[in-house]
Amino acid sequence: MKKIIALRLLPITVLMIFSPVLANDFIVGLSGTANTYNNELAIIDFSFNGENVDNIRGNINYPTDQVSLFSVEKNSSQSDWNIAFDTSQNGRIYFNAQANGPVSSVSSLFSMTFVVHSTDSSVNITTSDIISNVTVNDSVIINQRDIDAAREQEKACEANGGCINEVIIPQPQYETRLVNKDQNYGNDSQTIAVSERKLTSAYLKSADFKDATVTPAFNKLTTSYKVEVDSKVKKLDYSFTAENPASTVDVSDEINNQIIVTVTSENDEVNSYVFTVVRTSNFTPGSKEDSHNKTNTDNLFDFATSTKLLLAALALVSIGFIIVGGYYIYIGAREP
Repeated sequence: MKKIIALRLLPITVLMIFSPVLANDFIVGLSGTANTYNNELAIIDFSFNGENVDNIRGNINYPTDQVSLFSVEKNSSQSDWNIAFDTSQNGRIYFNAQANGPVSSVSSLFSMTFVVHSTDSSVNITTSDIISNVTVNDSVIINQRDIDAAREQEKACEANGGCINEVIIPQPQYETRLVNKDQNYGNDSQTIAVSERKLTSAYLKSADFKDATVTPAFNKLTTSYKVEVDSKVKKLDYSFTAENPASTVDVSDEINNQIIVTVTSENDEVNSYVFTVVRTSNFTPGSKEDSHNKTNTDNLFDFATSTKLLLAALALVSIGFIIVGGYYIYIGAREP
């Protein structure tokens, strides 16, 4: 019995022809809003670089305590891509993008719009588990089945103490073919710096006068008002509040029946309000509309009262006639 000889010949030349598929060549990027204010929008774009990419998928992660997702949509210029989004999980956007043909890079595949409600100094939007399907030229062993069969025969011979004929394991034969492979990407993040927006308005929030009627009703955009007070009032009691606590409010003395209120904001915006004072004898604070409604109500009350009194009088007269008529009928019936 001949000694079993297993010839494992290493291939001298391995024909492996790839398109350049290096980890560093496959990168994703998040870009967009870098600075914003709380309660405003931030727009983030997703892009990638690669070679012969047919499909790309993965997650975009965002902190729900700092931002809310407003919308996510494919860039209108990416007509060669079909993208499905899953936003059902709070704090995560899963996307699966399929290209109509191999693509090497996309500057902006889709955009995400967030509402920033953070009071912190920054917000981080990140990617995770980004994988693409790429088409590459790969070297494939075309006689792998023969190699596997020879190895099984070798094991059987060893188990039986050897074989008469030597077992030769064939040398791999390679052929270059186009194949699809999954390619992992490194992750990226976009930091959004958030600032607290300062109120810069130069408006009044309210204007209050004691024992007076102000017309029209106060509105911060209306700058001229009439203030009616009793003629006995010499000095008005009032208070003014600025919409922005950091703004200054200057109130002039009453000159020629006018009080001028000037509001100056932090950035030197200025608004002035003019209150013209009208003094009236026997004045009662309240709107004219209220007085009108009260007058109408009083008139209705007087009319209703008069009607009731008239009906009561007619009822008494009728009762009197009935009594008198009944009396004369009774007397007439007793006479012979």
